[in-house]
Amino acid sequence: MNHEFVYKGENKTVELKNNRFASFPNSSNTIEIEYTPDGRLFLHNGAQAREIYAAVNGDKTFVDIDGVLYEFTLP
Repeated sequence: MNHEFVYKGENKTVELKNNRFASFPNSSNTIEIEYTPDGRLFLHNGAQAREIYAAVNGDKTFVDIDGVLYEFTLP
């Protein structure tokens, strides 16, 4: 299932697989977000994996990756 969102004014698409993995089909890198059964999020970029944090407030989603906050909205 694909989900649309806006980041920095650009429309983006995320593909959700098995309700656990999200990938960015048009990205030059293979990036996946894993949703673990205990509710944690991990960002996988090739061989690297790091825990990330997300919060939703209305139509905005905030994602913290290594102390950098990203804001996503619905189109």
